[in-house]
Amino acid sequence: MTHNILNYKTIVLAGPSGIGKTYISKKLIELKPADFRHANIVTTRPKRTNEEHVAINRIFVSSEEYKKLKNEGSFFIDESFAGYNYGYRKQDFTSKNYNTLVDVSPCFLRNLSTTNTLFVGLSCSQDFLTKIEQRMTQRRDTTEIIKNRLPFVKRDLDDIERYSGFINNFGKVFNIADDREADEKIIPWILGNVPTGN
Repeated sequence: MTHNILNYKTIVLAGPSGIGKTYISKKLIELKPADFRHANIVTTRPKRTNEEHVAINRIFVSSEEYKKLKNEGSFFIDESFAGYNYGYRKQDFTSKNYNTLVDVSPCFLRNLSTTNTLFVGLSCSQDFLTKIEQRMTQRRDTTEIIKNRLPFVKRDLDDIERYSGFINNFGKVFNIADDREADEKIIPWILGNVPTGN
């Protein structure tokens, strides 16, 4: 699987739900709006409660609409997770004028091209899982959703560890201990490893 981006990069943020992928993406776009865009993700999963206030560029479609797009060859990335389909469209990876941000579950990492791609793995200690639960509550996930999602969070953390060698060959794994690390370590590291304007 390849894509044709000459100067700017695709930045893959891989980590479990609630670890801060959305925050990092929003902050990069806020700091350098001319240099970063978030790729649209097309999904068949239903919106979460209050999702319009926390999601970045998600397009919610029916299974039939998704299948039509897939049959038309629209997707650069096409995966299934927890019974729902997720796809990134090829049209979001054609610009040579900015870096493209992509959030993925770590289990999808091996299916991605390494060409002109910077991988950022986001992991954390078991102690930080409490913070992830708090973030899920803040975005108004129900108790049942949080309970069902936590096993996937733990699985994603295991996958980050499993793929850490791969990630570190083409980027870096960050083990998050507190909220300050996104601003103090991760975002500056990304900015230092991709092309940006002044």
